[in-house]
Amino acid sequence: MNGKWNKRTFPFPKAIYNCCYGDKRALLKRFEKTIGPQKCFNALCRFSKWTIYQILADSPWKSYLPESHLYDATKLTAFLDSYKTAFLKPQYGSKGQGIFRVELSPTGIYTLSEQTWDPSFVTSDPSALLSQLEAKIGLKKYLIQEEITMKKVNDRSIDFRVMVQKNGAGQWAITGELVRFANKQSYLSNLFTKSDMLQNVLTILYPTKPRKAAAIQNKIHEVCLGVADKLDQHYGHIAELGIDVTIDRNDQIRLIEVNGRPSKMIFKDLGQPCLDQLYQTTIDFAEYLVQNKIAP
Repeated sequence: MNGKWNKRTFPFPKAIYNCCYGDKRALLKRFEKTIGPQKCFNALCRFSKWTIYQILADSPWKSYLPESHLYDATKLTAFLDSYKTAFLKPQYGSKGQGIFRVELSPTGIYTLSEQTWDPSFVTSDPSALLSQLEAKIGLKKYLIQEEITMKKVNDRSIDFRVMVQKNGAGQWAITGELVRFANKQSYLSNLFTKSDMLQNVLTILYPTKPRKAAAIQNKIHEVCLGVADKLDQHYGHIAELGIDVTIDRNDQIRLIEVNGRPSKMIFKDLGQPCLDQLYQTTIDFAEYLVQNKIAP
């Protein structure tokens, strides 16, 4: 009021959407003692990439995952011998922070890159590479992950952010999909400088194959809804996920990452109606929880 904060007492809400980046389940359970069971959703929205990988590796969606391992020096050396390239990702991270790309050339040269394709460190000594990495990683837990060769449009790597939300009927639904164009100098598509609608980009990729484009879009939806359902079974009572997928050079759909607290604002460039739908779906699901008795 009048541009100032005012302290007041309000009744408890009838449903709570957890937007805190962390595990607040103990606190939310205290709320539920007052407002009722299962009236707080997205209790956990900070996922371990390794835990997500393990859950999905034991599911029908395993074939869409890049090969991944917990980081250690021996495993990285063996991985590079087999694959020649690898991504190193923090188990807990977002917005592309702390992601490294490592490559072993046919002549035995190791290169380390940070965000851009240009290497920040070059050596022929694997011990020197590992020392450099350990200095950067420190005590953080990391994953070694297979590099996915993404499709490109105008020399920009692309991936797709798919919003999957529970709707007013309590069912998972695709409520938004966005193509992100990486900077030409970067291998990280989540540091994007341009976005577009999925259907537009599929038309660019497959201009003479509309049936193939439609089939790929349908498969992306199937994969994302299946992933959401699998994680919901494991974590319990999540209602919103941002799932990142891409298409590789062999036209195969690949799953990159699952985000538990996805930004809705990245959809603003697609128009206000798209953004409004994302927020409205959250409200619709909250109303569904209020109107329905759900067993604890």
